[in-house]
Amino acid sequence: MKKFMKIMAAAMLAAVTLAGCAKSELVCDAANGKDVVITATRAAKDAFVVTGSLEVAEGETVTVKPALDKGAITIELIASPEEQSIDELPDTDGEAAFTFELSGTEEQTAEAAAGSYMIRITVTEKATGTIHIIAE
Repeated sequence: MKKFMKIMAAAMLAAVTLAGCAKSELVCDAANGKDVVITATRAAKDAFVVTGSLEVAEGETVTVKPALDKGAITIELIASPEEQSIDELPDTDGEAAFTFELSGTEEQTAEAAAGSYMIRITVTEKATGTIHIIAE
């Protein structure tokens, strides 16, 4: 019986330890060019993603709606060239047309020129939550 109790205690300790080691990730779903969704799950500081594209039509604004439980994330919108060759990689290190410093739930809006924008996402403080970037 003592051996069984030791085995059960070890199994329970292993289960608790594994539950505490959940993965860290930063995911961006840009399948809809008008509503990009970013999900951070214990995303580590300096984790980043560059993706495209947010499509902004004439007269639309860009609204960023964070719902971060903790941490901070910087979103940069980089204007994509109108003519992009399939043989040439886009400049993901380009200068940002807009920068949003996000934490908590405060919404931010910017007037944007019509066009296509790549999105550079950088975790500036370990973060958990979601962010919607909407062209409307």
